[in-house]
Amino acid sequence: MRHHGVSAHEPGLKNATPRTNYDLSWPLEQRPTTPPSRKAGPPKYSWRSSEACVRNHRTNSETEHYADSMTQRTISQPVAPRPDQEISRVLVVTAHPDDCDFGAAGTIAGWVDAGLRVTILLCTHGEQGGFDDSNREQMPAIREREQAAASAALGVKDVRFLSGYRDGWLEPSWELQREIVEVIREVQPQRVLIQSPERSYDRIQASHPDHLAAGEAAIRAIYPAAENRYAWPELIERGLEPWHVNEIWIMAHPQMTHAVDITDTFGRKVCALQAHMSQTGHMSNQLEGFLRGWGSGVAEMFGLGQGRLGESFHIMDLG
Repeated sequence: MRHHGVSAHEPGLKNATPRTNYDLSWPLEQRPTTPPSRKAGPPKYSWRSSEACVRNHRTNSETEHYADSMTQRTISQPVAPRPDQEISRVLVVTAHPDDCDFGAAGTIAGWVDAGLRVTILLCTHGEQGGFDDSNREQMPAIREREQAAASAALGVKDVRFLSGYRDGWLEPSWELQREIVEVIREVQPQRVLIQSPERSYDRIQASHPDHLAAGEAAIRAIYPAAENRYAWPELIERGLEPWHVNEIWIMAHPQMTHAVDITDTFGRKVCALQAHMSQTGHMSNQLEGFLRGWGSGVAEMFGLGQGRLGESFHIMDLG
């Protein structure tokens, strides 16, 4: 599985955001000594650097070890992913069955092939999906079976569904965040793949409200809640100690920064999505062509090479 990252500042990248005169991804010694003018609009990030915040928290030696385990590096865009050899566990969090298969099935299959243990967490059962009016009461069970079959095609054995969250009504509630924190602390992933909490107006279908809610709840769960022992202290009593996630991969983000070559795992992506018969059965023989065209477009944008197929992501390294 080949990776290809493209800087948002390189020529030719669509929807690129050029580096401004005020960018906290610069080294500290190169940053301006005064905040930017408010006339240019609010700064993208807080003027106070994360490094300074960490230093201020380290005045008490009793908290030094705890601070060391918390996120210290959150501004590093674009960033290359960590080598898969440095990752052993991955958690995927999405709103509905089939979400991760459309967005990342080829990449997930590659992670499994590399020996990574992948857990997929679904926030709803996707009961509003499908096109058959005759079996609506059975739809949650149908979609659960379909996701299990799709994940098996990728080599993923650990598939989990949260209960009590209604498809189409998902919100980034405190309860949803807490349940995601529980799974993060149990699975202890170094890498978490989520949906974008930011809406993309270029492809509105990728920004289903449930996707945004799942992404927002997941990002809040990752930081700060999962690594903060004082967030839901009752979890500590259950043996779920704080856990620091090193890396976040985001699907359907408005600004993609990295592509994975999925040419070798594309067949398994097709099989996974064919398993979601209630959602893709109407596409018949057109499904593979649709997915191939999508993958070819990503490969072309990121320069993966003629005839290659790709999936794209926005990557954040949390240190």
